[in-house]
Amino acid sequence: MKNLYVLVISAGLVVVMFTGHSVSAEEYGQKGEQGHYRGMEGKAEKAMEELGLTEEQKAMLKEVRTKNREQKKNIREVTKEQREVIKIELDKPVSDESKINSAINQITELQEKILRNRVDGVLSMKKILTSEQFQMMREKFQGRKDKIKSKKGHGKEARGKRLRAKG
Repeated sequence: MKNLYVLVISAGLVVVMFTGHSVSAEEYGQKGEQGHYRGMEGKAEKAMEELGLTEEQKAMLKEVRTKNREQKKNIREVTKEQREVIKIELDKPVSDESKINSAINQITELQEKILRNRVDGVLSMKKILTSEQFQMMREKFQGRKDKIKSKKGHGKEARGKRLRAKG
C-alpha cells in the first residue's frame, strides 16, 4: 500500500513538473536571435516605458546592454575553458602546477574584468539617464532583488533560519 502511495505521488510530481515547464515556455514565447526568451526583452521594454525614456535613450541603453552581453558571453567561454584546464590537470596522475597557476591567474583576471564591466555599465547608464530615471531604475531593481532573495531564502537571516531549523 505504501509503495502504491509513493508511486502515485511520484507520477503526480512528474506530471506537474512537465506541465509547469510547458506552461512557462508558452508564457515566455520562443527564443530570440540571441538565445534569450522574448519575454526578457519585453520586460526591458516595459521598464523603459515606466522610466519615460526618449527614443535616443532607449537606443543608447540597448547598445550598452548588447555590448555588455557580448563581453559577458566571451568572458564566460574563456572562464569555462580555463576551469576545464584546471580539472584536466588535477585529474592527471602528475599535475603541471604552472598550467594550473596560469589558469587560476587568467580566471582571476576575468573576474576582475567582469566587475569592471559591471561598474562601467552602471556608469554608462548614469550618463544616459537623468538622475530621476536612474534613481527610479535602482529602486525597481532593488525591489526585484529583494523579491528573488525572499523566494530563494538568501542572505544571512535566511541562512540562520535554515541552520536553526536543522539543529
